[in-house]
This record gives sequence, structure tokens and C-alpha cells, in this order.
Amino acid sequence: NFNKLLNETLQNLYEPIGKIEFRGNKEQQLLSHINLPETDFSLDKNIIELLAEQCENQAEKIAIYCKDQNITYKELDQNTNRLARYIQNEFTAGKDVLFGIMLSRSINMVSSILSVWKTGSAYVPVAVNLGDDALQHIIENSNLKAVITDDSSVVEQLKALPVEIAIIDLNAIDAFLNDLSVLPLNAAIGPEGLSYVIYTSGSTGRPKGAMIEHYGMINHILAKITEMNITQESVVAQNAPHTFDISVWQFFAPLVAGGTSVIYDEDTILEINEFVNNIAKDKVTLLELVPSYLLEILNYLENENNEITLHLDILILNAETLTKAMVKRWLDAYPQIPIVNTYGATEVSDDMSHFVMQETPQSYSVPVMKQPIQNFEVHILDENKERVPVGVKGEIYLAGPCVGRGYFNDEKRTKEAFLKGPIEGITNQKRIYKTGDLGRFMPNGTMEFIGRNDNQVKILGHRIELNATEKN
Repeated sequence: NFNKLLNETLQNLYEPIGKIEFRGNKEQQLLSHINLPETDFSLDKNIIELLAEQCENQAEKIAIYCKDQNITYKELDQNTNRLARYIQNEFTAGKDVLFGIMLSRSINMVSSILSVWKTGSAYVPVAVNLGDDALQHIIENSNLKAVITDDSSVVEQLKALPVEIAIIDLNAIDAFLNDLSVLPLNAAIGPEGLSYVIYTSGSTGRPKGAMIEHYGMINHILAKITEMNITQESVVAQNAPHTFDISVWQFFAPLVAGGTSVIYDEDTILEINEFVNNIAKDKVTLLELVPSYLLEILNYLENENNEITLHLDILILNAETLTKAMVKRWLDAYPQIPIVNTYGATEVSDDMSHFVMQETPQSYSVPVMKQPIQNFEVHILDENKERVPVGVKGEIYLAGPCVGRGYFNDEKRTKEAFLKGPIEGITNQKRIYKTGDLGRFMPNGTMEFIGRNDNQVKILGHRIELNATEKN
């Protein structure tokens, strides 16, 4: 690189130094081959149509387990058709209309999301323990049409807010739903329509709503099914809060593939022994955790002298830095179960990479990517939006149709993070997300995540803005 810089400078004496190309041919070739060409996948079928195929092909199979409850594909289809019909009759539903989902993790939660989609609308996940100020902000910022819940305390909280909001109380309308038709609604669901809006932490202390379209969501679900080999035999643990983007694929990838989603409520997850024993009892084949929680599970399993038999085909880690020591510890105990490190963001439909390991990597840190999943581009750029050399850190930029539409009703922060080209080297100039994350490409073509270029940190997978914390 240094020799090339000298030669190029001598041959281009009047060129600004920032424009001098100093990367050798091998390095340029490596950087140009990291991103794969765009993959065509059928958009003829939306998420509801993909699920309808499974409801027809294996109507009596259990689709979802949750504690002592379960529901078949046929029952799920019929229940959601009834609720969707109620929503459509009572409200003006359709493209980009938003409904809040304020439920504990349950079969009702999945049914409510699907019902909203069946009307052609999108959903906003809202935590049941959210404070009044944040709840009011989300309701007002997203212009929610109504909030769906089955919790009497949530109903009381919503009624007490100084803002009017319609409430769909599932308990109150349960008997009424039984009289509605189970036939499908056939509402229009286009690839560019919103599928969901997830509110994440913001530097001002106000959460910002990341808008994800059906194209990006379906692309991610199909990539998860392909790369994680999710089939009709798969049993996927659903353990992420619905306010996290991870929850979307955990709920719906197994259902699209004809498998089973097992929902674990918050009380179960907080008890390590109960959670681990349930994972074993339910014969879960695919589990996703944050590294800090995996540490507690490893401690528990080692104390149990490995008497618990896990049925996992693969273990996925995300949202926090994964250490080589933890990878080694897991693979030493369970060499037959590969471990996957991931990287992504809510603003780009969740994970954009899967780094699968069956042995501890030799690199300085655990890579997050070998190549991005389908229809993603990843670039590491300097402050001038120029490619940085291999081994040098820069900011991670993500591009492609999976990049979301921006932040709901927040033009200023949308312009700061969601860019349009031209940026040299990026193929898709229409959808570019400036992550605020730092990373670097390594000589073997992998990417390492280094950290943030601001004051944001993550604790147990939650984004925390230190500026907002200081203000409080």
C-alpha cells in the first residue's frame, strides 16, 4: 500500500491526497467480492400468503406452544381471520395504518400481529410495562389507530393518558369474535407497505420509530430459513421481547417453514433453570441468546454436570460482543452444536450477517460476518465516505432494499442516518443506512465489529443512550 501510494502520488502530482488510490489490486479485489449480487426472490406471495400455504398443507399440526397452551395452523388461521375482520369493520385499516400491540408474549400476541397484517396494516410493538410519558410519545408520534391488549391494567393506563386512543380489549370482544367469518379478507399487502415500526432508543431521550417494509421483513425471514436450515421439523424458541426486531423472525420464520414456535414468557426466562429445562423438554432445535445470558446458562449447565440433554442444531448469539473465550467454552462442552455470531440493526430488518463457527476463530476477536445475507451490501467508510483499507476501522454502512424507510415522523434523524447516494462503491444508492457502528475488514474477508462512534451502549441487548441517561 505504501509503495502504491508513492507511485500514484508521483504520477498524479496535482491530485488532492485524499483522492489518491493506495490499495493494491489484491485488496481491491477482496473488498469488491465481499458483497454478493442481489438475489431475486418471489414477491408474488406476501407473509400472509406464505403462512396460508402451511395452514392448508398441515392444518392440524401444532404451530405455536406457550406454556400449557397450543394452537394448530388451522386454528391460528381462523382466529386471526376473525380478529382481522373485526379490526377492518371497526377501523379504517390498510397500507401504512398502524395498530399498537401491547400484550405479554403469548399466542394472543402472534394472533394480533397476524390479524393486523391481514387487514393490510402494520403494527407497533409496545411493552406492557412502558411508562406513561414514553407510551404517550409513541401513540402521538406514530398516530396509532388503536391499541390491542388483553391486560386490564394496560386498559386502565391507556384510559388515564391525556391523549385519546381506541382500545381493542381482546377479553371484551372474545364472545363477539366467535360470530365472525373465518374466511380470509384478501386485503392488499404490497412489498413496499409497512410491516412494523419498532421504537428504539434515541440520543434526545425520545424513542425513534424505525419503519420496516414487507420486502425487508420477508427477505430476512427467508434468509433465516435458508441459512439456519429451518424446516417443518424445526422447533424455534421465541424468547425475545416483541419490542426487539429479533422477535419477528422467531415468531414467523418457523411458521413460514411449517415448523413450530415455542413462546417462553418473561417469568420463565428470568429463571435460568426453568428456561434451560424447558428448552430441553420441548426439544428446541434453534435458540438465540445474548452472550451475557448464555454465560448464565453455561454456568448452570456446568453445575448440572451436563445431565441435561440439549437438542439444538444451532445456537445464535446477537446484540452484544461475543468473546472467543465464550465460543471456546460452548464448543468444548457442545462440539456438535455450531455457534453463530450475528450483526444487524432494527433499521435494516434485523441481522444482515451470520458467522457460523464449529471451532474457535483464530482472529483477534470473533468476526460477525463472512458475507452478508441475500440482498445486503456492507461497506466500511471513513469520514469522507471513502473505503478504508483492510484492517483499518471505519463506520459501517449498510445498503439494499432491506434498509428501512426511515424514522416515523422524524425527518431530521431520518436524513442523518438514511442516505441516498451517490457514494462510490455502493451498488444500491436508494437505500443506505449509516449505522454509527465501527468495524473493519480483515485479510481473510471477514468483518469484525469494534463498537460505536457515539455514546450509545448496549446492556442485555437494549440500546442505551448515555446522553439521555445523564439528562435524567
